Amino acid sequence: MQLKAVLLALAAGFLMVPFAHAATQRTIDARNFDIAGVKLGMNLEEARAAAAKHFQVLSIEFDKVPGKDWFVYKKDGATLTVQFVQRVPDDASHSLVVHEVKYAMPATAGNSDAMKEAALAKYGPPTYDGKYIASWCAKPELKTGQCFNSQDEKAVLHLKGLTLELQDLALQRAILKQGEKLKTPKPNF
Repeated sequence: MQLKAVLLALAAGFLMVPFAHAATQRTIDARNFDIAGVKLGMNLEEARAAAAKHFQVLSIEFDKVPGKDWFVYKKDGATLTVQFVQRVPDDASHSLVVHEVKYAMPATAGNSDAMKEAALAKYGPPTYDGKYIASWCAKPELKTGQCFNSQDEKAVLHLKGLTLELQDLALQRAILKQGEKLKTPKPNF
């Protein structure tokens, strides 16, 4: 009888570990973050101006290539990549908006630690801090505490070694949903 009570107590304890972990996590809305001054949802001119201000240059130039809605800025071996997509729903005043911002450092001794220190200083403690990834989000998974696969997540910031990546997940889902509507034919007879 005592063995059964001990096993039940252990089982209850194991079941509570993921929930206790998730309850103590810092959750934060990554939509409020920026990388090099660039925020999700900015239009092209706003993003270029923000990056130019951050890097203290007159302007950020890029070549407009059909089908490639992004710009890249390189300084001191680091690379800032800003990607744009069509706003959903469309807005003629600024139809292209930032949906992803990446900042990458070159692979040298100490850069990974420097990236993590800088991210912690700017964004605070992450929601999830794993061996190879640190993430900031508002709705981590209950079981793992990671910032992946939540259908309610609006945005997420990931630090993966030498790359910091800010993504607009809500906009990505809206684009996919719009695409599915376009693919669904309506009877026309």
